[in-house]
Amino acid sequence: MRFYISPNLSSPERQGHAERIIHLLEDRFHVECCFSQKSSQQLGRTFRTENTPDTCDLICAIGGDGTVLRASRKALEYNKALLGINAGRLGYLCALGAAELETAATDYFEQLTPSMRGMLQFECGGVRHTALNDVVFFKHDFGTTVTLSVTQGGVDIGHWRADGLIVSTPTGSTAYNQSAGGPMVDPAVDCFVLTPICPHMGSSPSVIVSPETPLVVKVKEGPGIFADGAFAGTAEGQIIVSRTEKRLALLLPPSVKHVLPRKA
Repeated sequence: MRFYISPNLSSPERQGHAERIIHLLEDRFHVECCFSQKSSQQLGRTFRTENTPDTCDLICAIGGDGTVLRASRKALEYNKALLGINAGRLGYLCALGAAELETAATDYFEQLTPSMRGMLQFECGGVRHTALNDVVFFKHDFGTTVTLSVTQGGVDIGHWRADGLIVSTPTGSTAYNQSAGGPMVDPAVDCFVLTPICPHMGSSPSVIVSPETPLVVKVKEGPGIFADGAFAGTAEGQIIVSRTEKRLALLLPPSVKHVLPRKA
């Protein structure tokens, strides 16, 4: 098998964890590992121009959930399945950890099954962004709020004056959405979850809607907009949030659905 590796190499410690896992993949499972030019340089490996994601069997993110979220965009772009191997603190989206990998059967990767996950997309500043977990509208300054309203197919969904608004997928329902008091949703359910962040009028329940029709989010006070925690720009006027046409194949062990967060 050929894996396109997207590792977290942001510190010597994390690079050491990633290298340990890469060696396990190569030596124990006989996986051919391919890397980007930047990762090749950091790992001291020879970069080969033919080793692109489209020539590999899958994309393998080595790190924590943040690494998986970043790799999800590449997996969707190249229509490849995504495998997460946890070398970070949290690994809710990862199929296994480094310790499990050391004892896994050599045919482990052949037993993985794809869990199809919907992703979100929107355009900001002329740039298209995608997100596996969530799109978040958030105030710029402490002590301020933003005004948001959401419609879907011309129907009013909600109006909020709050610190912000989370638009989550079922996959992301156990992330920021849950921390903000939103519901956990089985990944098999096809929906959007809208959860206001610290609404001005106190308790305000989340709203769960079908993803078949795009959401139109109208904003005032120009909140920042984030895709899976990465700043995408300033939301002005209205932002259309919709489901991507393609779905992400997230590889998991047959017995795991990841409805609930795994323990850290």
